[in-house]
Amino acid sequence: RFESALARKEEELNRLRASSDEAQEAEKQTRFAEMLARERSMQEVVRELKEAGARRDSAAALREDALRRDLAEAEERCRMAEERHSQLAERLPEATRPLLRQIEAMQAESASRAEAWKVAEETMSRKLADAEASRALAEERMDIATAKLTEAKTHEASLA
Repeated sequence: RFESALARKEEELNRLRASSDEAQEAEKQTRFAEMLARERSMQEVVRELKEAGARRDSAAALREDALRRDLAEAEERCRMAEERHSQLAERLPEATRPLLRQIEAMQAESASRAEAWKVAEETMSRKLADAEASRALAEERMDIATAKLTEAKTHEASLA
């Protein structure tokens, strides 16, 4: 009788151990699934940040190229105008001085426009600097997300 009671208690103890092991395994599986979901989410954030940074870089490069072309064209027009003015001044007799004054006025206007272009270039350079700062901030956020992802993977590995 005592032996059968002992056998029943041992059998009950074995069933409880098996049940506990199954519960622990289920909890481990749940934690693992949650970590995988979190990892996928972080990877998506990192991908989106990279894409946003690339788009901003591309847009900034396009704007910078357009501004450089505009500036080069304006400088070329200014140079050509000055050259024409110089040539005309050499060929014109004294009787055409009123025309020469008109050309000088046009040259002054051209200088004013060149100053306006310079101001526009400075404005665009500031905007470019702002865009680069935004890109740097996005990279910093991406680095943080990558660090969190690495930490999550490390934590996941320690649970496995």
